[in-house]
Amino acid sequence: MKYFAFVTLIFLYLFGAPAGGDAETFSQLASPPIRYLRNIQIRVTDRTGRPLSGVDVEIVPEWGQLATDERLRTDASGVVRFQVAPIIEDPLAGRLVRDRFLFYRTVLTYHLRLKGFVTRRGRIEDVQEFAAHADPLFQGLDREPTPEPLVVPVVLPAYHDYLSDTSLGPAGPLLVYALLDEGPAHHITLLQSSLTLDPDGRLLMGLEFDLLFDPADVSLENAAAVLLREPVRACLELMRQKLPPSEKIKTIEIKMSVGFRRRKESHAAPEIKNYRFVFPVADAWRLAAWDGRGSWPLHHFDVAIDQSPLDLSTQLNP
Repeated sequence: MKYFAFVTLIFLYLFGAPAGGDAETFSQLASPPIRYLRNIQIRVTDRTGRPLSGVDVEIVPEWGQLATDERLRTDASGVVRFQVAPIIEDPLAGRLVRDRFLFYRTVLTYHLRLKGFVTRRGRIEDVQEFAAHADPLFQGLDREPTPEPLVVPVVLPAYHDYLSDTSLGPAGPLLVYALLDEGPAHHITLLQSSLTLDPDGRLLMGLEFDLLFDPADVSLENAAAVLLREPVRACLELMRQKLPPSEKIKTIEIKMSVGFRRRKESHAAPEIKNYRFVFPVADAWRLAAWDGRGSWPLHHFDVAIDQSPLDLSTQLNP
């Protein structure tokens, strides 16, 4: 659709019907809608696909204006419906042509909130088109913005999807939200049912690293050093911010799945390596507070990959 619109626009720009054409040659132009409202639906479900009713929805338009006044909340089918008045753009403005071509552009962000579930935010971008050709030969290409709604599916995970128990108390959901909200910036994804504090005082967490290492360039040890300096340290910083001081936490153990694949073998499935980082809690907080400058701040920590210990003394203290 976007390619078609681009080609049509170039054609109009080069060969658009002049404003003063022969009345016998050119016919009456179709008119754009007097007022066009973009219909949008957000369909909210949990991780099992069950519709979630009662989700509070906040819409913040960036391009366009919200045209629905009532409070927005999902119904029994998990759907919230609203309308937006788009911004209208005229790319042929100022040209002496009879053809009309308009863009109806909508950009907005949404926030979804429901007790017991992770607050979600997202962005919706939509462009509709109006085209009217003066030459009857091309009027088969005329089109109007669609009245059909734009349906946006959103999965709203529950906090208990990530917390295997209630051992972290009220701080557990706060940590889950922080990891889900800020994790993508560090290319990490929190795994379900992976966050817990066991009876021995081990704070356990499971993560997936979203980027791939090329084994031709990065050894297993060098990859571990990169993970320690960036995503692992970022996770520890979030823990330090969200978890209150507790004598129950003795050690912190982070398990992270990491993919390796050669660039020249982009068609192949990556080989997954499972890293495990274990810190005494005092050293974990020391690493969390480290600004990345100067010498490596820790001496007491363990790193293993698929149960085999790694020695990172060279990588971390060059």
